[in-house]
Amino acid sequence: MKYPEYIQLYPTLRCNQRCSFCFNDTSGGAMYGDMRHGDASKLLGIMESHGIRELDIMGGEPFMLSWMPDFIREAVNRKLAVNISTNGSLLPALQQLDGLRSDLLTIGISLEGSTPGAHDSLTGGSNFHAAIESLKWLLNTGLNPLVKTVVSADTVDEIPSIISLIRQMGVRRYFLIHMDYFSADPLFREKVMSYQEYMRTTGQILAENKNMEIGRVTASCFNGTAAAMNVRCAGGTKKLAVMPDGSVLPCNLFQGFPEFRLGNIFSDSLLHIMSQQKLEFFRTFRSNQCRVSDCDNRTSCTGGCPAHGYYHHRNPDNPDIRCL
Repeated sequence: MKYPEYIQLYPTLRCNQRCSFCFNDTSGGAMYGDMRHGDASKLLGIMESHGIRELDIMGGEPFMLSWMPDFIREAVNRKLAVNISTNGSLLPALQQLDGLRSDLLTIGISLEGSTPGAHDSLTGGSNFHAAIESLKWLLNTGLNPLVKTVVSADTVDEIPSIISLIRQMGVRRYFLIHMDYFSADPLFREKVMSYQEYMRTTGQILAENKNMEIGRVTASCFNGTAAAMNVRCAGGTKKLAVMPDGSVLPCNLFQGFPEFRLGNIFSDSLLHIMSQQKLEFFRTFRSNQCRVSDCDNRTSCTGGCPAHGYYHHRNPDNPDIRCL
């Protein structure tokens, strides 16, 4: 049995922001609750025993859990690579990470605008200044943070100013995230870029900023990663998602669909979880079902994100709505 390379951990879905583009349940995560510290530590042992050396911590806002800094320290001390995404609003929690190895810990701070007005209007909070202070502290302590922005119609014009701001601060890593589309609201659709438009837009940004490390974050199904592995999706193959109650899903994007639940990481063996018949779809790439025949990306795409196909059409093999 080939186990995943990394785990996407959602220790909580609670958040102190309400970002306009977010599809997570930030109203309290009633379906899942919060993970307990003891269970989180148990997860590290499970990962180690199966040779899984990388952990992506997402949310919600992970640092709303008081035990998160201790947990990250424990993971890094076990020599696991930890990536954590945060809105940077809780600097005292970040400061508890002082002294950790920067080669094993990557902290990503979200910035959706270059000014308080632009950032706070999209995030439903008032945390712009806190995020900037968190970035300054991380830079001063040598933890080498990266900045993340969700690319949409609302943010694309702000991105040059964000780059200018973080460049002046000394940030050298910037990730541009392809916006997900989990909504039935037609106005929401107008904010989302197709994969082709996202690649054109971000390609121009990369060309204009060659002295910065700028990464693109999009579904493995678009960019050839899945096709090269001869699988439909990296979900359930290269990665697994673990929710606050221990529920395991092929990918975090299926969090609202209990029918994709593979088991519980704390009560079921990882062998049992990886043996679920539900994963057969993710492990097999037959053909690209997308109807956009003239797309330059067609040969390296497996049909776009299965979670989007399932959300909009109840068929995970339906072409990604962002390209139709």
